Amino acid sequence: MEPQFTLDKLKISQQWALQMAKTKLASYDNIINEYESLKGNMEMLVKKVNHPIMVPICHNMRKEDAPLAFMPGNLDHTNQVMVSLGDNWFADRSVSQAVEIAERRIKFVKERKVETEKEIESINNWFKFTSQLAEESKDLVEIMEEYDEEAEAKWREEHKRKVKLHKEREKLMRQQE
Repeated sequence: MEPQFTLDKLKISQQWALQMAKTKLASYDNIINEYESLKGNMEMLVKKVNHPIMVPICHNMRKEDAPLAFMPGNLDHTNQVMVSLGDNWFADRSVSQAVEIAERRIKFVKERKVETEKEIESINNWFKFTSQLAEESKDLVEIMEEYDEEAEAKWREEHKRKVKLHKEREKLMRQQE
């Protein structure tokens, strides 16, 4: 297999890995923004016990359709929210506890983001090295040597004999000491 072909395949896989890491990084930014928005909304809920809202009614079944009618309503118990624990498990928490949970999740996602940024930097360095190697390898020629089974077999026999002689000499030297 030609070295250039192998390096081209490596560059393609590195580009793919770089794209996947950048996608992951962008998703982390979205998650952080969503948690920050959630935190702001929860902090607003704590300020009042009761919040007047317009409740949608007569909603069509399709998601893209807007509600057809609204009626006035109130949000009560605004200091109590359900927090997702993952895997469809939820727990009732106060808003201040939910804000703390959101902050911990933001911290966790930011740590993952830093790790992903380091990963992107590493992949970029690997890609640069592979590109340099590909440029340098354009002038390289693969060296092929002839293989002679008989010569190999003779060499192995001679090597065995020499090793055996060497071990016998070592044994005699130890006995003379």
